[in-house]
Amino acid sequence: PTAQSTSAQTANAQLGLHYHHSERSRLCTEASAELFDENSPRIRRDIIRIIAQYLDSQGYTSSKVTLYDEANVKQQHENNYISDVVRLRAAIVDGEWTEVDRICSSTYLKDKKHILYNVYKQQYLELIEDHESQKAFATLNKHLKPLESQQSFQGEFRDLCYLLTTKSIQDAPAFRNWDGVSSSREKLAEYLQNILEFEIVGRESEHQHMMPNRLTALLRQAVAYQIESCQYHSDAIPLVPTILTDYAPVVVPNTEQHSFIGHLGNIKCTAYVGQCGRHVASGSSDNTIRVWDTETSECVATLRGHTARIWDICVDRTGSTLVSASGDGTVKIWDIRDLNKPQCTST
Repeated sequence: PTAQSTSAQTANAQLGLHYHHSERSRLCTEASAELFDENSPRIRRDIIRIIAQYLDSQGYTSSKVTLYDEANVKQQHENNYISDVVRLRAAIVDGEWTEVDRICSSTYLKDKKHILYNVYKQQYLELIEDHESQKAFATLNKHLKPLESQQSFQGEFRDLCYLLTTKSIQDAPAFRNWDGVSSSREKLAEYLQNILEFEIVGRESEHQHMMPNRLTALLRQAVAYQIESCQYHSDAIPLVPTILTDYAPVVVPNTEQHSFIGHLGNIKCTAYVGQCGRHVASGSSDNTIRVWDTETSECVATLRGHTARIWDICVDRTGSTLVSASGDGTVKIWDIRDLNKPQCTST
């Protein structure tokens, strides 16, 4: 920071750049994994359709055929999986446990651990109900123990083991509401039916109309998002030369917007607080860290505690924690969620 403040409006006008207000930036949704499940069968099928459409529009017909050939092999695998779930549901309702064991050992269900755990749990509970302790013990060790991580809640597997010593299934805390074999089979059949419905609904996207040039449309939306969420905007729509990297505008580093005045020594380091750019922190040879409002250039917090100059600072993505390294040989962690009352939480 300098002692004089120079207006950058003229320079910015010549460059066609203007600052992106932090409040507006907060309106941009972060591109996080929560937006959609990339492992969802429906999403995977959608991606394949989009890529195939692009290949076809560019004349890569052979590549499109190869893509669909490989996708069809996987599709056949999914069809067989659905078929096995249908037969498994019917066998459980009828109590045909020999058939259940055969279906569960198939190629298409061996990796569906949560399904296997629930099926073998039902088989185990029925053996306990019939006082077949030896068979129940064998089922517990052979099938349920390797799938312990799939238990519905913490402690369920422990109570399954406890059932080997009880007189009744209801004696175990996790199974006090057990209401018999028939009701339990119906609940398991409903669980499998929900899985089937999820898979079948996911197939509906295969017949859903897709807009032309969907891939390029999505890429333009992604670039537009990057431009919108950028701190600096150009008055003219920028021509993006590549999509291999995120968009970044050309900003001349010697155009000054604000000066932050208050430190009594030279500045050794700076860091933005959070991602929206509303605040910036600076570490100085005066042994303090100051947090500044980038809109008003006012100092909104001063962090004191170090006894020597601050050499480096960093802030987490949320802007709630600041870490400082000083010449006094210490690193301090600061809670800056409330800038009116910043606190050092650890040294």
